[in-house]
Amino acid sequence: GAAIGAALGRLTDLQQQVVTLRFIAELSVADTAAAVGCTQDAVKKLQRRGLASLRMWLEREAEG
Repeated sequence: GAAIGAALGRLTDLQQQVVTLRFIAELSVADTAAAVGCTQDAVKKLQRRGLASLRMWLEREAEG
């Protein structure tokens, strides 16, 4: 809930868009790339970096 929303807000705008389109809207990599105007490789990198950042921030939040 709130922790995920706060962590998402710490991502870059493009990372937020990619993570949201991939996991909330359930778009494919190709459809996400078309939606944000990037290559599929760029979407994969943005997704990987965004998820790594989310994981780090959420683990820190859990540790308190």
